Amino acid sequence: MVDSCFSCQERSRAKSLPIVEPFEVPEYPMQYVATDIFNLNGKEYLVTVDRYSKWPDCYELKNANSRTVIELLQRKSANFGKPEILLSDNAPQYSSYEFRCFVEENDIKHITSSPYFSRANGLAERMNQTIKNSLRKALETGQTLLDVLTTIRSTPLGDGLPIPAVLLQSRNLRNKLHFCTEQLRYKNLNAKNIDILLRKRQAQYVFGKASDKKTAMFSDGEHVWCRVGHRQWLPAKVIDHAGTPHSFHVELEGGKVVRRNQSFLRARKQNLLRHDVRSMPRTSENSGLNRKFHRPASSVPTATTNPSETVPTSAAQITHNANVTVTRSGRVSKPPIRDGQDTSH
Repeated sequence: MVDSCFSCQERSRAKSLPIVEPFEVPEYPMQYVATDIFNLNGKEYLVTVDRYSKWPDCYELKNANSRTVIELLQRKSANFGKPEILLSDNAPQYSSYEFRCFVEENDIKHITSSPYFSRANGLAERMNQTIKNSLRKALETGQTLLDVLTTIRSTPLGDGLPIPAVLLQSRNLRNKLHFCTEQLRYKNLNAKNIDILLRKRQAQYVFGKASDKKTAMFSDGEHVWCRVGHRQWLPAKVIDHAGTPHSFHVELEGGKVVRRNQSFLRARKQNLLRHDVRSMPRTSENSGLNRKFHRPASSVPTATTNPSETVPTSAAQITHNANVTVTRSGRVSKPPIRDGQDTSH
């Protein structure tokens, strides 16, 4: 019954857990870079993080446009080399024609996460939180953004992995921490051992255990429900696969084409009963309540002492006795008779 009701399906909960496809572990530093933009205290910041070494970079954006983002990414490429893959969301700075030309000219594969599905860019989102929380505390103590980045780059990652500075440059960075000369020298890392540790670290998280559950895939032309808000689903039709493992292009009823993650889609039956409450005939107010509690006049109990008397059924009939009231259901209510009270009138 619920599966065949249009209104119920339109306000239903999501039945499938979000699925995040595990990313392939990079073979070398700066091969795969994730980027994002966040706001703090009215200022925009560009964040980039290397998926191999977890090396963060953060720049304050004087102008939050595509040209400024491109210039900062070019500076990063000059320092560490051009990435092969760049992951971002669908912000205007990354979806402009100017940015598309930039990635094509530099032979960079640009991948965008599905709209409203920030988990697909989880590495950059998590680094945003780390930098924002650290920067708030740093500004209160008179420190700067550079102090925050230096600290993060020199913090061990855990799971047997060295700090980001060692993974990227094979050496510790000289900073406020006390290092001896031996610790600042070049370190020869075992690339095979690092790869094993990175894969083990990735396998431990399993992306919130959501990838353990398999949800039904959708085929081209299939009728589905597409979530466009909180518990708001609209009828749509799958057009094609959107490139990323669990992302699809769908067409809404009005002809608008959107991109959504698989967790925002549900299978839909074509033969649904679509009820429009506005087209239903209207009755008087509380008509449903009256139908539910209405009693025929013959079934109303008599509360008089004389059987020959009739029970008043309206307010006009009982105006002579202010102590008698009639409830909504038609029952006559009188105050209790006390001992010795005269009831002749």
